[in-house]
This record gives sequence, C-alpha cells and structure tokens, in this order.
Amino acid sequence: MSKKDKYFHEIDVNAFIEKIELSKKKRPQYYKGKVKIPKKYKTDDYEFDKNGILINLTTSEKVVKNTRSVGLPNVKTITGQYFWNRGYI
Repeated sequence: MSKKDKYFHEIDVNAFIEKIELSKKKRPQYYKGKVKIPKKYKTDDYEFDKNGILINLTTSEKVVKNTRSVGLPNVKTITGQYFWNRGYI
C-alpha cells in the first residue's frame, strides 16, 4: 500500500440528492418603511399605513413584495462545491 492510497478514498454516491425542500411555501414579504418602491406603486392609490407597510387604499390590502415566489416551496440546490467549502471532502 502506497502512501497516496492511505490518505485518499473514492466515494461513489448513486442516488445523490440535488435539491432539498426547506419549507413547503414561502411567506409573503411586504414593502416596509423607507424602501425603494416600484413606479407603479408611486400613485395616489398606494400609501404607507401607521405600521409602515405599503397598502392599496382602494382594497385595503398590503402590497406583496415577492409576488412570484409566494406560496412556492423554498428549495436549496446542493452541489459538490457545497461539500467542498464546508470541509466534508
């Protein structure tokens, strides 16, 4: 057995998990305080309430910041680099 074979091992993972679901669905985020808001919300129909959250005055609903990802699962993609950076390899 050479010195090289003593320290290096080969690991073969057949069913490698590429994605992990962190949560079933993402929660909505709202425009709060002094943040940059899009132009479409800079009209008289929108205003900040007493809690500092942007609301629609006609429907009295809070304006959601992350409209595309609300309700979708929160998924993390795992690569080989993930293990390398944490010292597992």
